[in-house]
Amino acid sequence: MNIKNILILLVLATGLGFILPTVWQSISEPTPDLSQYCMLSDQVCQQGEVKIRLDHVYVHPLTATPVEVFWPNATTDELSMSLQGVEMNMGQVQVKLTMIKPDVFQGDILLPICSESQMTWYGSITDGQKTVQTALRMKER
Repeated sequence: MNIKNILILLVLATGLGFILPTVWQSISEPTPDLSQYCMLSDQVCQQGEVKIRLDHVYVHPLTATPVEVFWPNATTDELSMSLQGVEMNMGQVQVKLTMIKPDVFQGDILLPICSESQMTWYGSITDGQKTVQTALRMKER
């Protein structure tokens, strides 16, 4: 085998190493039914007794967006929020929500920049015992 063929095989193997996991994940993971999720915006969204509101209608990439959560009868000082992209795998974004007064939690959502101008993110907020499903829309400015 000459050097040229070895380099071509190396480039192909490297490229497939980056592409195949993303393709496999998109094939193996079904798209979530977002009608079951609390769609976050600047209007209060309620799931059960939990109420959630963003400071803005949309989240913009690389811009901190405050989120406030009313979690009645909270037994912890922190909630955990986890988000992942629907249209594109960009990993999981973790957000810590801290109690600012009894049963009220606050944190900042900071999403990565994306090659798409719009994207849907979905996930959950949990106190470790109870979980609510959330989703939001991200748009470029």
